[in-house]
Amino acid sequence: MTSIEGTININFSTGLFKPKAISISSSRPLLVSQIFVGKSCSQVLEMVPLVYSVCAAAQSRASLLAIESQQKIAVDPVKEMAREIIVLMETAREHLLRIFLGWSELFHQDKKDLPLPFVSQLVILTKQALFKNGNAFSLNSELSIDKNAMRRLLERLKQYLKEWIYKIPVLNWSKFNQLDQLTKWCEQHDSIATKSITEIIQKQFSQQCASTCLALPELNHLELTNRLKSKDVNQFMAQPDWNSQNYDTSPLSRQINHPLIQSLFNHHKNGLLTRWVSRLVELSSIPEKIDDLLNLSDKPSLLSAHSATGLGIVEAARGRLIHRAEVVDNIITEYQIIAPTEWNFHPQGLVKQSLNNISLDNLDEIRHLSHLLINAIDPCVDYQLRIE
Repeated sequence: MTSIEGTININFSTGLFKPKAISISSSRPLLVSQIFVGKSCSQVLEMVPLVYSVCAAAQSRASLLAIESQQKIAVDPVKEMAREIIVLMETAREHLLRIFLGWSELFHQDKKDLPLPFVSQLVILTKQALFKNGNAFSLNSELSIDKNAMRRLLERLKQYLKEWIYKIPVLNWSKFNQLDQLTKWCEQHDSIATKSITEIIQKQFSQQCASTCLALPELNHLELTNRLKSKDVNQFMAQPDWNSQNYDTSPLSRQINHPLIQSLFNHHKNGLLTRWVSRLVELSSIPEKIDDLLNLSDKPSLLSAHSATGLGIVEAARGRLIHRAEVVDNIITEYQIIAPTEWNFHPQGLVKQSLNNISLDNLDEIRHLSHLLINAIDPCVDYQLRIE
């Protein structure tokens, strides 16, 4: 059955029985953003989280940034700080759900006792602690920052991460900078995170699935706007590239300069282990980032906000999210969205290159490794993998 959100379809001939070949296609309805055309700005902001339920906070923030900048509405840096905190908390939620649900299934761990209710409440509790009535992403949002509530929530998150993921204080784990620290941690502690890393190492999957895709760079806003206004915009939205190059936009691309990721990269390039651990590195950094932003809320002059006309660019859990809006008399006349899945699952891009660099000769291992890779990159919709 085809999902209403669409599906990523991956056909992988491994080269064991016929020449290696990989094809990637998508049935995602990429032009669904056209339903916003003809609507008022407020209507669109109400519709966005309903239409895009995955990473709804990041989608809403990108939409609001695009509309506010197109309307030349002055940006309140403290509101933007609060909205960034919400997106960071959403990123934590998405990473935790991927670990608890995805990793547990891939490594045959029992999921029945997982404490998911707290994870599911992270975003709504954060909104309620920062905005009046939790209304964070409208043109008339009102700040109502309860720092005590936010710090209590942060402490709960830290304790949760210690108990269920890292087994040590998250700040201590976030300071790991060498591969041997990671392996020693896996030897000393028992969690889905340590078990998954141990199995990847033991199966000698660490260097598998490397690619030549570089991290998606900062995009020139004028060039990006021109591409989104060009005649081939639909092709660009479906299969984005930049200067004819394919790019990686993911937790790994964001964490590539972290000392632990650099250590892993030196040993295994951007293979599976490096990519796998990058999610844990990013997750471990979120409480401290939120704490820093809360401290900056008393010094708004130190905060900055995105101001490219008509563009809303946000780092969502799965990668960079881009919205573009044109508005005339408070009515949307053009609207485009490019999600990270389109960069990462480009027919010639990251996933294809990574699968192409698998060098195993056991079909079951190839299938398992392929699922591990796809889950590490993490499309925002279901996928179907046909492998032979």
